[in-house]
Amino acid sequence: MSSGASTTSHPCTLFIGSAPLLEAWNARAKSVDTVIPVVHTDLSQALEIIGTRHPEVVVIEQAVAASGSGSALMARLHNERFARGIEIRLLPPGRAADLMSSEPGDVHPQVWLSVLAEPLPARPTRRAARIQARDEEQAFIDGTAVTLLDLSASGAQVKSPVVLRPQQRVRLVLPPERGSVKTAAIVAWSRFEIGPTPHYRAGIAFSRAIPNLVE
Repeated sequence: MSSGASTTSHPCTLFIGSAPLLEAWNARAKSVDTVIPVVHTDLSQALEIIGTRHPEVVVIEQAVAASGSGSALMARLHNERFARGIEIRLLPPGRAADLMSSEPGDVHPQVWLSVLAEPLPARPTRRAARIQARDEEQAFIDGTAVTLLDLSASGAQVKSPVVLRPQQRVRLVLPPERGSVKTAAIVAWSRFEIGPTPHYRAGIAFSRAIPNLVE
């Protein structure tokens, strides 16, 4: 179903999955208009629908979310989750198999899909005060200059000209005005952004908190 489908008075759900899964869904749900299925190879359409239809729930096949292309979408959805209050639910392999082999019966297909999928766990509450970095303030990750965006005693947000992948272990060196602090760290999240200069935006978690760093 395209993003140009007519809107309804009911909250809509965006359903992102593989082609066989969505084919099974369409056969069982009879193209119910409160669920918008998008095949995982068309993530640009998924993002367009998020911006135009404002779904209350996004259901993603877990195998898609764990794929290379899905990681960028998940990073975007994490932001939408907090900015717009979107609920994200994952459809694990066993539940995907249930969807392909069963029927919603008397249950509304939108409700059936939501029950099959599992809610994404809440993001942990931020533990340390965070401050904005100065304009064009730079740090170094594994010897590469990155732009420091904000900073706390437990981590930092940066823009990097080179790829940073979630769970990647790195060595971070802060600028002289921050004491030239050196610390081991891990990439907590990352997303690729296209702009005048394409870059990666990433959250960096320090291996150990650095007291008084932002004072």
